Order: sequence, then structure tokens, then C-alpha cells
Amino acid sequence: MLGALQVQRGLAALVDGGRSFDPGSYDAAVLPRLLTVFCETPEQSVKVTDLLLRDGNLPLVLLDLQTMPLRRIGRIPASTWHRFQRLVERSGTALVVMTPQPIVEAARVRITLRSNWNLSALTQPRDELCESLHAQVYRRGRQIQPLEEVHVRTA
Repeated sequence: MLGALQVQRGLAALVDGGRSFDPGSYDAAVLPRLLTVFCETPEQSVKVTDLLLRDGNLPLVLLDLQTMPLRRIGRIPASTWHRFQRLVERSGTALVVMTPQPIVEAARVRITLRSNWNLSALTQPRDELCESLHAQVYRRGRQIQPLEEVHVRTA
């Protein structure tokens, strides 16, 4: 997604709920197009995301809660996700929420990423790792139905 920012000359925000984003591992040309906010708790992350969505000036907001304890993420009320959905619909902003397990009931689309990585993956280039990811895309409905399986590529 960050590579697409550079290609499309777009702007985005990353709300990093676990301080896991490493700016040094990305192309320096992408970073000026990315507002990054580091948060310590899921509650802080939700507040920052709420402000960014209400502002409505960024076409893409990424909320990364992947490294947060699942029990803490689970305490975020469902009403929060529904409020975010209404804000996104009004503003046209795309919100991507990254969690270790499906949490966001209000999500219209869910993408599940799978890999067979081991410790040696820590030394592999990001491009190679992305090529080995398998993404399963689901659309919200009465029952979540798989749409397609895609391979992830970097821009």
C-alpha cells in the first residue's frame, strides 16, 4: 500500500498501535506522503483514527493493531467500528484496519493474509516476503463468502 502512495502521489496516515512501523525500511520517497502517529494503547489508536476520519482530508487511513494484545483490541466497542464505518462513508476515506484476528464486524471487505514464514524470513527482502503471501478476500454479507485468492505484490 505504501508503494502505491508514491506511484499515485497520494497521501495517507498510519496509526501505529504498537510502534512496529520501521520508516527506515521503506523508500524515502514514500515517507513524506505518510503521516505516521505512534500510539501506546488501542484506546489512543482509536482516538487518533477517529480524529483523522472526522477531518476527512486524507484518502487513506491505516490503523495497525497487529502487535496489540488481542484481549485489549477486543475491548474496543462494536459501536466504535460502526461509527468509523459511517465516517468513512461520508468522507470517502478508505480505512484499513490491521488486526491479528477478525475483530471489525462492520468491515465491508476482509482480507486474510497467510504465509509460511519462519525465522529466516527476517533476513529476506520485503518484495520476496510479499510475493510469498497469499491473500483471501471476503465481502461482508449474511455469510462471509470468499471472493478470490490473490497473490500479494509490491509496487
